[in-house]
Amino acid sequence: MFKSNTADDVFLLVYMTGILPIIKVESQSALNNFDEYSVIRPAKTAKYYGFTPDEVIEICSKHGLNIDLMRHAYDGYVIGNEKSIFNPNSVMLSVEDGEYNSHWSKSAAYTTIEHYIEIDHDDVQQKIIKMLNGESVTIKTASFRNDMKNIDTSDDVLTLLAHLGYLSFSPEDSTVRIPNTEVAGEFSLSIGRAGWGEVSKALYDSLELINKTIAQDVDYISEAFDKYRFEASSIIKYKDENSMACAITLAYYAAKRYYKIFREQPAGKGFADMVFIPLPKSTRPAIVVELKSKKSALGAIDQIKNKNYPAALQGFSRQILLVGIGWSKRKAHHDVKIEVV
Repeated sequence: MFKSNTADDVFLLVYMTGILPIIKVESQSALNNFDEYSVIRPAKTAKYYGFTPDEVIEICSKHGLNIDLMRHAYDGYVIGNEKSIFNPNSVMLSVEDGEYNSHWSKSAAYTTIEHYIEIDHDDVQQKIIKMLNGESVTIKTASFRNDMKNIDTSDDVLTLLAHLGYLSFSPEDSTVRIPNTEVAGEFSLSIGRAGWGEVSKALYDSLELINKTIAQDVDYISEAFDKYRFEASSIIKYKDENSMACAITLAYYAAKRYYKIFREQPAGKGFADMVFIPLPKSTRPAIVVELKSKKSALGAIDQIKNKNYPAALQGFSRQILLVGIGWSKRKAHHDVKIEVV
């Protein structure tokens, strides 16, 4: 229709919009009179894919909402040169109900994610676990055929999820990541329904773990990690402190509801392994976690104190929990100690 001899006489301008790019039909010549933009290649249209920070600040000011909680829930998308784009639909739904809930389950795309995360299962699973831990994953977008049927590899799956809005794509290094807690929650639900064994169980148990940590129940924490290490050994290898930190981030996944979680966070005279900073208006304590391989939990607590890690958390919470975890590849038991400052 658009390539006929009379097209220039009939159409002054055609504006088409949708989630996926235009499908290229190999048996026909490609459309050559279109400018096509997508989340992968937005060009000059990038800032129109969602709300910019200035727009959300204005919205929050007008409706009495908290910009930091908006960022935590709905920000995090990189679209071309725009490094901070909010999900506009979720922002406006939050304006309507005055809360910062997940709104993805109201969308048609929500029902499809469980199917796609089972394609190329092992590779997709490992990459999603990394992203749940806050990491970015490199992908190749060239093989994606712009539809929801011809999905064969993990690269196709993650490219599609970027187009659907479940992942944020960075054009600078061709990586994707989970943008915010709203989307992370949907991945958690989908993983649970897909029955990802130990990963599903770890996510399910994580709320109890953060509550027991705040209650300073070291016996529960130690036993939980002893069990988790055994169950999760097939998905996360405890080779060093970094992989141990990945495992703990996954185990404390539910804490993202209440905290901003940072790994290798600058604090005091060094870098704390993990820092949990409570969200605005939260009454929960801040938490500093130090991991020590082949050393005791007391040694981890001493390092927190000697390097004055809690200094960076002053003002975020009235109470700071210092959590030391000692572990060894040879021993199954995790040594845990908690102190309050």
